[in-house]
Amino acid sequence: MPLIVITGSLNASYHFDGQLTPLISSSWGRTLSIKLAMVFTMVALAVANWFVLLPRLKIGTIAGLPVLARSVFIEQTLGIVVIADAAYLGIVPPPQWSHRQVMLRVTTSFS
Repeated sequence: MPLIVITGSLNASYHFDGQLTPLISSSWGRTLSIKLAMVFTMVALAVANWFVLLPRLKIGTIAGLPVLARSVFIEQTLGIVVIADAAYLGIVPPPQWSHRQVMLRVTTSFS
């Protein structure tokens, strides 16, 4: 997980030249922000599942089972949406890139 955060931060920094304005002012940036919020929510749910809900089940509190099931369902649903967001972000160029810059980058990456 830390590797994903580090590489994602470096990638966003590269695309936005260290500025946060495109992150808020463009649909691409807003989609990235929503994706990040969903990933952090997934991590928070996973931590709650591991440190709160699972210990309750281990001591025999069966009432925690539906709560755990709902939490896991929400986490999985968020994971699917995060994958869809990543696919969208992978095919749409960042806001400051022109079509020519994208084509130049693609052609030089295959050289």
